[in-house]
Amino acid sequence: MFESIVPRAGRRGVIAVVCLGMLMAACGSSSPTAGSKTHQETASGPSGTVSGQATTTTVAGSPTTQAAGAAGNSLASGGSSGGLGGGQSGSNSASSGGGQVAGGTGGGTVSGFHYTPAHLWSGAAETQGITASTITLCMHAATVLGDAFNERPQDLGVYWTWLNANGGVIGRKVNMTIEDDEYTAQGAQVAAQECESLNPFLVLGGIGFDQDPVVRQLAEQDHFIYIYTMADAGTGHYTYSFTSSPTIQQVGKWVAQAELDRHYPGPYGAVYVNDAAWVGGYTTYKAWMDAHGGSSVDQNSYTTNSGGDTSGFQAYITELKVAGVKTVYLWMNALAMDAFVEQAANQGYYPAYVTPDGFNLVTQTVGKDIDNQSPAPKPTLAAWITPAFDPNNPNVAWWPEEQQMINVYKQYDAGHSPDDIDWMTWLAFEQITDLFKTCGNNCTRDDIVGIFHSGWQVTTGPLCPVNFSSNPNFGGSMINLFSAYRENGSTVWRQQATCQSSF
Repeated sequence: MFESIVPRAGRRGVIAVVCLGMLMAACGSSSPTAGSKTHQETASGPSGTVSGQATTTTVAGSPTTQAAGAAGNSLASGGSSGGLGGGQSGSNSASSGGGQVAGGTGGGTVSGFHYTPAHLWSGAAETQGITASTITLCMHAATVLGDAFNERPQDLGVYWTWLNANGGVIGRKVNMTIEDDEYTAQGAQVAAQECESLNPFLVLGGIGFDQDPVVRQLAEQDHFIYIYTMADAGTGHYTYSFTSSPTIQQVGKWVAQAELDRHYPGPYGAVYVNDAAWVGGYTTYKAWMDAHGGSSVDQNSYTTNSGGDTSGFQAYITELKVAGVKTVYLWMNALAMDAFVEQAANQGYYPAYVTPDGFNLVTQTVGKDIDNQSPAPKPTLAAWITPAFDPNNPNVAWWPEEQQMINVYKQYDAGHSPDDIDWMTWLAFEQITDLFKTCGNNCTRDDIVGIFHSGWQVTTGPLCPVNFSSNPNFGGSMINLFSAYRENGSTVWRQQATCQSSF
C-alpha cells in the first residue's frame, strides 16, 4: 500500500515536474501486423551503456519482483515472437470512458473497445510485474529538483495511496518505485536501467525533453513498455513506447499560431535550446512565423544549451532590447525561463513572452514581470497539456476535480498544499488507471501494447482526448493555452483555450 515512501540513501527531494505523460502525441503512421486473436474487455469502472548510480524512492511499499524466467526485457535475440498484434477492428471507434471518478476508484469506465493483443512476450515474461494482487511500476523523474518545485517524496504517491485504499484497480494494488534521472539524458538512462532491474509491468517517464527520447530508445532496444510525457517526434514509429502528449514539433507550431492569432506585437525574437532533443520545437515555430508575417524572428534568435544554461542571457537581452523586439519566444525549461525574465527585468526589458512553460513556478517566481499588469505589451502566453491549476477559481469546468484532489491530499498528505505539479501527476495517474481498466482483469504486457496498436481512444477527466487510431505510438493532438493574469495580488495562469489543435 501507499502508506509510506522509503528513500534510498543519498536521495535529494522528490520529483520535480512529474507530469508523466498523460500517457502519450502525434505524428507519422504505422500498420502493425495482424495478431492471432481478438480480445474484447468491458472494464468496470539510446542505446549504449552509461555508468552511474541512480537513487530510488519506493512508493506504495516494496515493489513485487517476479522471477520472469527469461526476463521480459531481454527477449530472444530474434526479437518479438509473432510480431505485433493489432491493426484496427471495426469497433475501435468507440469512445473509451469519461475519466469520471466513481466509487472512490478514480479513472473512468470503458465499454465496447476491441483490441488485439500483441505477441511480443511469452511465458512468465508476458505477466512480468503483475500478479493476482499487485501491479509493479517504475518511473524515472527529476527528483533532484524537488526542492525547487516544493515536492517531497510522500507528496507524489497520494493518488496511488488513495486508489489502493479504495480497492485499487482491476482488483490489484499498485506499487511504484521512482528512480532519480537527475534531469539529464545520461541520468535518465541510468535511472531507466535501474527500473529494468526491478522487472516492472511498465516503465513511466517524468517530463524531460532530454530524458524521454533516451529512455524511448532504450525501451526499443531492451523490449520494455515505456509510457512517457512530451518529446520530439523521433522516428515516428516505435514498438514499445507510447505517449498521449503532443510532440514538441506540434507545440512549437501551436505557440506561433496563437501568438499571431492574438496579435502579439513584432518585431519577434526567440531564445531556444539548440539541442537535438529540443530544437524541433523551435524549427516548427520559426517555419510558421516565417510563412505568416513573423519572419523578423530570423534576425533575432539566439541559442542556449540544454540543462538550464543561462550563460548568454545578459548579452541576448541587450541585443533583443536594442533591436526593439517586443515579443520573445522562450523555448527552454521553466527554471531557465525564470532566470531569463528576472535578468531582463534587471536590464529594464519587458517584452511579451510566449512559451510552453505554463507552470506555477513561473507565475509565482516572476509573475509580476510577465502578467497583464506588468510593463510588458501583453501578458505571457503559455501552452501546456494539462488544464491550468487554480483551485481558487470555481468558474472552470474542472474545479470539482481540483477540489476532490485537494480533499484527498488533506486526508492522506496533511500539511502539504497541492500545486500544479501534484495536479499534473494526479491526472496522469488517472489516465494510467483508465489504461488498466481498458486492459481488464487478465491484463498482460501484450494486452497493453495491443491496446495502443488497436487505436485506443480515451478522455480522462479534464485531460484532452487522446486517440491512437492514426498512430499507435502518439495519441495527443491538442493543447491548452494560458495567459498570466494578476488576481488578488498574485499572478496566476488563466486558461484562454481548451484542448485545441489549431489557433
